[in-house]
Amino acid sequence: MSTEQILEQSQIYEKRTDQEGNRSSSEQGSLCSNNQIDLVRQQISESEMKQNYGTLEISLRYDPTAQCLHCKVERARGLQPMDIHGLADPFCKLNILPVDTVSPTKRLRTKTVHKTQDPEFNETLNFYGTTETDIWNGKALHVLILQDDPAGQDFLGEAKFPLHELQPRQIKHYNVPLQDHYPVDNEEAAWGVFSSGRGQIQVSLSYCTRRRALTVTIHRARNLLPMDNNGFSDPFVKLCLIENMANNHRQRVFDYSIARITAKKLVSKKATGRNVQSTTIKWKTLNPEWNEEFAFATRLTDLMKLTLCLTVWDKDFGKSNDYLGGLELSCNSKGARLRHWIDVIKFPDHRHQAWHNLIDTILPIE
Repeated sequence: MSTEQILEQSQIYEKRTDQEGNRSSSEQGSLCSNNQIDLVRQQISESEMKQNYGTLEISLRYDPTAQCLHCKVERARGLQPMDIHGLADPFCKLNILPVDTVSPTKRLRTKTVHKTQDPEFNETLNFYGTTETDIWNGKALHVLILQDDPAGQDFLGEAKFPLHELQPRQIKHYNVPLQDHYPVDNEEAAWGVFSSGRGQIQVSLSYCTRRRALTVTIHRARNLLPMDNNGFSDPFVKLCLIENMANNHRQRVFDYSIARITAKKLVSKKATGRNVQSTTIKWKTLNPEWNEEFAFATRLTDLMKLTLCLTVWDKDFGKSNDYLGGLELSCNSKGARLRHWIDVIKFPDHRHQAWHNLIDTILPIE
């Protein structure tokens, strides 16, 4: 669904809500609930029917003399969109699985091709040390396509190619549909750590038409960074709703002094009328649980041009609080973060819950 379609849908919903303003709150809530349930069911049905990850073209050649598997990743077609413009920033990870614990292969990756659903990789990657035993003992080349995003690598599709299908020194070309992720015994050894090193946070979002407000529930966080000498942190969350940030206000390498200056400038300029709010402090934990709800008064259609910023901090006394990580949700987000935000706009009066990675991006909350 395009930006214009989402905006039009939210405007229609907002107008309908205004027209029904004289109804009792119970009647209105029931009507909204029933209509939205129908829409959600329709979306789920369409999603199930459109379970299509696109296709991947690749050529493989095994050289037994050099003990090398040559993999030419050519192109992908019809990848799932990851941003509001219907585009993606894909790259491929390759590995020979299952992983050999004695002499594991080194996973390889292609370059990232930006802003496309039909990337042309045209890149050859070589797995040296691939023996004939690897070829004939049931191993397979797995190609994982991911969205390149500092906030987390969203899954775009996977393909696997049994090595026993290869004939020595002969090129075999494949053009195959991408599938769901193939689970393996040791994901970290096979693919590395996908999640953020700063941990994750679970939040629920809902636009309440009766209150004309975005409600945000901070549920919990996990695997936060330890900042204190006791091996724990004393985390709390700050959050605010601001106008969409310009790219020149974003910085990808965290510097605490710059963060404070940037936050002061942006919050004073952007967050007027949408004050910064904060959770309680949870002491001595890396896996805090809050379950605290906050509300930001705004129109549904305004969410198209607003950004929800969350920052997690370690409380300190006598010195500045330590930054643990941040999250931003808006129409400028990508992948799972974008879907979370768009669902709030498309389906108001419903709770939308998700886990998101925390990143070291400087966000405008001091």
